[in-house]
Amino acid sequence: MRRILFSSILSSLTVSIFFVAASAQSNTPSHTPTVRYCDLLSKPDAYDGRQIRLRAEYDSGFEHSVFADSRCVKVWDANRLIWAEFDDAAFSNTDVGTMTRFEQARYRPETDKDGRITDRWRSWRVKLTVVGVFRTSKHASFGFGHTNAYPFMIVVSKIERVGSLKKP
Repeated sequence: MRRILFSSILSSLTVSIFFVAASAQSNTPSHTPTVRYCDLLSKPDAYDGRQIRLRAEYDSGFEHSVFADSRCVKVWDANRLIWAEFDDAAFSNTDVGTMTRFEQARYRPETDKDGRITDRWRSWRVKLTVVGVFRTSKHASFGFGHTNAYPFMIVVSKIERVGSLKKP
């Protein structure tokens, strides 16, 4: 009798573990849809509140942190840029080497050898692949980011790839 009870419990536990593992696997970043920047701009409501993978140029500076793509954003236009926020999970979900490259490519005021700030207004650009939740503003008078100027935002939970830094 004990053997039958033990076998039943073991079978139930095995089946439960299988279903939990299958459920967890369906939520991994590999199943997250990759969305092109221009497609995101053309149908933002289709992705609002959804986790996506985005490959785009990240532009950071003194008062901005945005994604852009020169194929569909020809000039600086806040209405066609996506404000970028990096949640605390991004630092623990991103491997150490990738995070190190990102921190080296993220804007910080440049200083001379004596520590004096020499150029605070320059932007730093780098191609990134990120996973995060995309949001659209529901109100024309309210947006995201500095001065609420941006109608779109992505809250990044993982950085997958960092390209080469450009300082225009």
